[in-house]
Amino acid sequence: MAKLPFRKLKIGPHKWEVKFAPLNDEDTRGRKYRKELAASGKHATFFGEADFEATLIRLNSNLKEEILGEVLLHECLHVIIDECNLRKQIKAADEEQVVQCMAASLLQVFRDNPKLLDVITNKQK
Repeated sequence: MAKLPFRKLKIGPHKWEVKFAPLNDEDTRGRKYRKELAASGKHATFFGEADFEATLIRLNSNLKEEILGEVLLHECLHVIIDECNLRKQIKAADEEQVVQCMAASLLQVFRDNPKLLDVITNKQK
């Protein structure tokens, strides 16, 4: 099982607890998204979810370490969309596609350019 070196993340003005929990399609909050996916003939596996009422990011307890960074970044992007009040302008399925693309792309940029995070966080030497 993957592990994290922290239990909380500050995203926007709020602190979000991050924890591992068993997740399946039935106990996640993404019912609207699942309905839109089903209508389009698609299906998704839930690796994580952002609970906006509890300010909690749940990560699937079966998550493999090699996808942990992408899933965590993915959930952070959902939180950012909500914090910026963009949820009203984006359909749930469209939001998921945007977040998936952005998470994978940002992760690749950070992995391919490790000194970029030093510049972003003012830790450059």
